[in-house]
Amino acid sequence: MLIASLLLCFGFLTHAQTTRKATGKHVVATTQVAVEDTTVYIVVDKMPEFPKDSSGDVNTFLRKHLYYPYGPSVRECGFPGRVIVQFVVTEEGKITRIKVVRGIDPSLDKEAVRVIRLFPDWIPGELKGKKVKVRYTLPVNFRLQ
Repeated sequence: MLIASLLLCFGFLTHAQTTRKATGKHVVATTQVAVEDTTVYIVVDKMPEFPKDSSGDVNTFLRKHLYYPYGPSVRECGFPGRVIVQFVVTEEGKITRIKVVRGIDPSLDKEAVRVIRLFPDWIPGELKGKKVKVRYTLPVNFRLQ
């Protein structure tokens, strides 16, 4: 239990499984602890990449799927600007932990998050040849056309 507590303190998730086996007069208990690294890196050897497929690059995807929201606070005032969004690309390329780091207006912030959620799976980042979780920061530009 002490080992599991220490590992949790250092940013690891643990899964313990105890098995008991009778050997003659004695019962032997063995515990297997699987440790999962929850470290999220910011700089790695190979940064995550948007997949190169029919949707083009990340900017093309944003232009295609991003809509300027309607509403009195946004469209009528014509806020152009940039919403800075951070997210984590997992070892499998999934997008998780999306958050707005710097926003303009709540409706523009929500639209930026909505489009990030539409992203296909990315090519994961690598550190020393191993796929790892990477925090990625992306500016999402809004302008009226």
